[in-house]
Amino acid sequence: IDGYTQPGSSANTNPVGQGLNTVLMIEIAGTGTTGNGLVVEAINVTIRGLAINRFSQRQVEGSFSELHSNLVVEGCFLGSSPGGLLGYNGGGGVTAEHPGARVGGLTPGQRNLISLSLSIEEGVAQGNLVGTDIGGVRRMPGMPLGYAGIDVGGNGPVTIGGGVSHVGERVG
Repeated sequence: IDGYTQPGSSANTNPVGQGLNTVLMIEIAGTGTTGNGLVVEAINVTIRGLAINRFSQRQVEGSFSELHSNLVVEGCFLGSSPGGLLGYNGGGGVTAEHPGARVGGLTPGQRNLISLSLSIEEGVAQGNLVGTDIGGVRRMPGMPLGYAGIDVGGNGPVTIGGGVSHVGERVG
């Protein structure tokens, strides 16, 4: 699912330390709904260039079943406005529980803005702004303190940033 195909949208080009200059034109808002936003039950799915917010559970959910692997979420704003300046209450940002998951990445265009939590049990989470606004220097307005963070669990290897995390360690 590629939101960058929408005219006027563009992926981030700023390096780490300079916030994001991403322009997103597609918003999937779960206002008034209960449950998850996008539920992935397939192999080799990439979600990019979308603002997904206001779902009561997770904005993106890699299903609990063994039906998905290699889930990639990049260049998205999860739990925030399309402009990246306002956070919305809701469930978690993204949950990835099976092999090959990648949330964000090392290139500028792969970086996500996650104003909610990131939960990963096996895979890689790199280059993301978690709990900040699009500039990366102030807490996301509209979000309660302690609401955003990274939760690492499960039995698989997990890489956060450039290092390997210990299984079950809570970061953030």
